[in-house]
Amino acid sequence: MPRIVSGNQFVGVRGRQIHEETLIANELIDSRKKSGKSGLFFKLDIEKAFDNVNWNCLERILQCWDFPPKVRGWISGLVTSPLLSVLVNGESTVFFKMEKGLRQGDPISPFLFMLVMDILSFILGSLKIDGRLTSFRMDEVGLRGEVTHLYMLIIRSSFVMLVKSRC
Repeated sequence: MPRIVSGNQFVGVRGRQIHEETLIANELIDSRKKSGKSGLFFKLDIEKAFDNVNWNCLERILQCWDFPPKVRGWISGLVTSPLLSVLVNGESTVFFKMEKGLRQGDPISPFLFMLVMDILSFILGSLKIDGRLTSFRMDEVGLRGEVTHLYMLIIRSSFVMLVKSRC
């Protein structure tokens, strides 16, 4: 995971705590308010995010990250071919095939979702490079580096500001 995700990503990375993003965001907001400098923070809440993942997009992203064809095949099989049944009042419904999205509760889903959301991160990074987006300096809160966005994945409600991409 550390090879794929940047320092802006805390979810699912050994040695990083999920609450650190919230603390950093709070510190940046407090620091900006106290300094009187202008700035924009936004929270992107993606409703039913797992349900809206495009499988073709996911396949292309896995190619960009140089996942071997065999691994891409396994992942494709996991997300495109499962038959599901839902328990209603303790009774199983008829099996049906998923048509899009990722299964919530599947251990690999947050990782795959993070890779898909990395595209937005890439766009934000491109805007910074083009000079159309500026970053907040971390030294304002006693840390090194700059922050254009953080990525926080909370299964029920996603507070999203994302990681950097190499694709």
